[in-house]
Amino acid sequence: MTFAYALFKTATDGMILHRRLRSLGLRDDICPTPRHLADSCGISLRFDVLQADAVIQEAARLGIPIDLVVQQP
Repeated sequence: MTFAYALFKTATDGMILHRRLRSLGLRDDICPTPRHLADSCGISLRFDVLQADAVIQEAARLGIPIDLVVQQP
């Protein structure tokens, strides 16, 4: 499985998006932001890359800016 990470400016944004994705039945994991990806707020959401469009769409609906990084296997 190929994973993607959503990176945030604030941990609050990450938690809001996490709750929204879960309410829609989408699976994601809250994890520390890998330091080789960014020096951001400290948390990121990791999810199957096949859900990337849904994650981007929901972040936009909530007005949450994200950076999306795809990890190659």
